[in-house]
Amino acid sequence: MSGRCIQKPAHDSRIHCIYSESDRKTVGLLTEALDQLRPNEIFVATGAHNSALWGELLTATAKKRGAIGAVLDGYSRDTPQVLSQNFPVFCSATWAQDSSVRTYVCDFRCTIEIGQVTIHDGDLIFGDIDGVLVIPKEIMHEVLEKALIKASGEKKVRNAIENGMSATEAFATFGIL
Repeated sequence: MSGRCIQKPAHDSRIHCIYSESDRKTVGLLTEALDQLRPNEIFVATGAHNSALWGELLTATAKKRGAIGAVLDGYSRDTPQVLSQNFPVFCSATWAQDSSVRTYVCDFRCTIEIGQVTIHDGDLIFGDIDGVLVIPKEIMHEVLEKALIKASGEKKVRNAIENGMSATEAFATFGIL
């Protein structure tokens, strides 16, 4: 089994890693990938579905380098220690199995795919309690502008509903619900 992992910053830089199973008893380029993290970057990774991709020590390293989060198409571990560091980690699940000799990072700062989403260098990544969103850099400004317009409209609708307008009337008036 092999896979790819990336890291995406809040601005235009990002670190990518590719994880795969290996007979080697090292972590490959993991330490180099972590050491190259820049302020405001988000570590994004996939692969290694036989162990956790992230944990307490990677969190401490990424945080010290100025990274602002991790997005994993895979598992995280050391949940209490990660949470105590106030570092957002989005993952598919938690699993206590560490990566140790189970994974090998063979590349980073490369384009990767998670699910059916291809993530390129310079794309914008947002994560919150509802999930993770990737905005391609080519349409980033257009998407952000439209998102702000939509959010502003939703605030108007909520205000109208809180002031007594029915949902039917609010939708007819604003076209948003």
